[in-house]
Amino acid sequence: MDYCLQIQLELKQLGVRVKIDKSNEKLGYKIREAQMQKVPYMLVLGDNEVNENAVNVRKYGDQQSESVPFESFKKKIVQQIKERSK
Repeated sequence: MDYCLQIQLELKQLGVRVKIDKSNEKLGYKIREAQMQKVPYMLVLGDNEVNENAVNVRKYGDQQSESVPFESFKKKIVQQIKERSK
């Protein structure tokens, strides 16, 4: 959970809206709920991501997720926000 909070803090400082799902539901249920709410990006964080300082990213509408370094995800999301605000 510490890694989740660290990721949340860094993203919020960059102006990204972030919410951690702390419910006791199964992962599949959480993913379905986020898809129904049309959440643009879901980050799934587990032991592998903590060890590699990475995030597992699932984009809205995609069936597959990919594990990417957190720094590259940060750059990508900030760039998308800048482009969208123009």
